[in-house]
Amino acid sequence: MATLRTRSGTKLTKKAVDALAAEAERGYDLSKAKRVRMGRPSLGDAGTSPRVQVRVDADLAEALQAVAQKEQRSVSEIARTALREYLERRPGSIRRSSNDEQVEPTPPITRIG
Repeated sequence: MATLRTRSGTKLTKKAVDALAAEAERGYDLSKAKRVRMGRPSLGDAGTSPRVQVRVDADLAEALQAVAQKEQRSVSEIARTALREYLERRPGSIRRSSNDEQVEPTPPITRIG
């Protein structure tokens, strides 16, 4: 028999393998199974956080990395903040509150001069 190991690297003995096989053959009560969520936790209450990818030039990427390191924030956090602020400043855009409820539209920006 080949040497089998657990994910943590613990060696499984023949006795342990036989016990696991017997348990599997008896079947599992899936109603008692604990759901395991894969991936990163959601950013909001909606349950999903769509991934948005953008391409930037090398200088912008380098500057973004430097700011993220200096401020001890992630690049994603800085990008989310910048995108949110940009969208909130656009005429007619919808502001979102911290709990993501729809609030009043942003008034148009008027230029003087």
